[in-house]
Amino acid sequence: MNNDFDYYVINSDNPGNVPLMVNDDEFDSFGIGVLSQYRVMDSDFIGHIAFNPTIKIAKPRLIDAMSLRGTCCVFSKKIYDVLNEHNIKHLQLVPAIIRGYKDETFDGYWIANILQKVAFFDEEETEFGYIGASTGTWGSIEKIVLDREKLAAVPLEERLVFVSKENCAFILYHKSVVDIIMSANPEGIVFTPVEEWEG
Repeated sequence: MNNDFDYYVINSDNPGNVPLMVNDDEFDSFGIGVLSQYRVMDSDFIGHIAFNPTIKIAKPRLIDAMSLRGTCCVFSKKIYDVLNEHNIKHLQLVPAIIRGYKDETFDGYWIANILQKVAFFDEEETEFGYIGASTGTWGSIEKIVLDREKLAAVPLEERLVFVSKENCAFILYHKSVVDIIMSANPEGIVFTPVEEWEG
């Protein structure tokens, strides 16, 4: 495979005991939805997030990369430290405070504020159910195939980390970024080649 198109998605190795993060409305009524606007946040911005209260886990486990509303990633200091050594275009790491089920708080976490969206699905080869008429969002996705022509139109340095234009739940990490993250020996996460991902 041409390294320019070597992309991965990130997942927990055991999602059953990792809490899904949501906006912490108790401290931040405006919401971290602002991170979906693809703009750089002010240097003093802090994201207030919390364990999803509607899906309680008996023994929650905090790992080095966790899902925030299924569309963002929350990284530990271990991963922040290695990513912060590199100037990865369109990636801003925003400090976060996490509130647990019992109002305990955890700091030393950062939200990946990803500023780039790229279209990359091959419409003929990707297995999906529909494209929303009003939103253009692709739904019921079972298998993803890259459209290399679409990707090649964007310089590699502009798409080392990006959000899918077709469906914002998909964040792709180029192999070079995966290598940086894995150099920290993170716990609880796995990277899957995007074309091996199954819905």
